[in-house]
Amino acid sequence: MADLALTLPDPLVQFIDRHVGPDGFVDRQSAIEAVVADWRDKTERFEALIKEGLDALDAGDYEEVQDIEAWLDGLGRD
Repeated sequence: MADLALTLPDPLVQFIDRHVGPDGFVDRQSAIEAVVADWRDKTERFEALIKEGLDALDAGDYEEVQDIEAWLDGLGRD
């Protein structure tokens, strides 16, 4: 495991500290690891969705839209 030193502004450290304790994270490191893991998971999911969309375009699986307002209304947009 690699070491990583962080310098954070006081308000961020205070925010982290408010979430460390009996009802939260064990320590600051656990809180930061959880945030980074969540960030990684979301990034991987977004990348997969983008790849899925690009693959669909490459395969010709798309709908050409001339009137975006009408198309959005058809999706149930209010």
